[in-house]
Amino acid sequence: MACKAIDFSRNLSMLSIIKREMGTWVAVSKEPGIASLSECVIVQPTFNVLFYMDYYEGGDLQRFIDSCHSLGNPVHPILVCFIAREVSRGLANCHKYNILHRDLKPLNVLLGITINCNNALWKLTQNNEALTPTEAADISSFLEEMSKHRDKWCCISDFGLSKKVGTQNWGSIGVVMGTPGYIAPVRLCVSTNQYIWASDFS
Repeated sequence: MACKAIDFSRNLSMLSIIKREMGTWVAVSKEPGIASLSECVIVQPTFNVLFYMDYYEGGDLQRFIDSCHSLGNPVHPILVCFIAREVSRGLANCHKYNILHRDLKPLNVLLGITINCNNALWKLTQNNEALTPTEAADISSFLEEMSKHRDKWCCISDFGLSKKVGTQNWGSIGVVMGTPGYIAPVRLCVSTNQYIWASDFS
């Protein structure tokens, strides 16, 4: 179990955004590819909101990407495909509930398992070198853990900018939302100025 705490004492208007995040996240948290949220508590005396959720031992995806680069390699395409599949599945489940995430980025993707096999995969596929017993065990461990935690090893989290939409006439939903560098191109085009389901996948 982990707890994410948000202090809104300096901006009380944040509470309405936080409440929206609570309702949206709870609605989809049991779905595959979505971080599991157990409970949300608003602590009025201290102006804090507590999100109680499953603990994701692999941390966020950005940390994993940075770790891979620090060890000399980008994330291996095999791992990229596995991760992209799970993120796509999570987004599909959001859209099933008519929810646009609007802030998908590596920091908002949590890994439920520790991945230690990136360099071993590069060694095996790029250099065609024999693996050490430890490297082979790291790849095997990843595959086993991924299978064991099938629906929850790679999950979307943080629904603070998400929006539940209707089934019709919801093309233009307020101002452009998201983190610079991760905003869908369609949202930056003045001529369209609308969200579509593909906005989350861009």
